[in-house]
Amino acid sequence: MTAAISVIITCFNEGPYIEAAVRSVLDQTAAARIDRIIIADDGSDEATLLVLRSLTTRDDRIHI
Repeated sequence: MTAAISVIITCFNEGPYIEAAVRSVLDQTAAARIDRIIIADDGSDEATLLVLRSLTTRDDRIHI
C-alpha cells in the first residue's frame, strides 16, 4: 500500500507564480499519489485571490 501525499504551499500575493507552482507539483512523477494540495494564503490581494479561486476549479485536490 502506498501512502497518500499532501502538499502544502504558502502564498502571499503570489498571483503571477502560484499557478506554476501548482502545475509543478502536479507534474511530479508521484502526482497520482497526491491526496490534496493545500494552499495556505496569508491575506493576499484580490488579483491573487482570483487566481487561487480559479485553481480550485481545475482539480478537486486543490484547497485554499
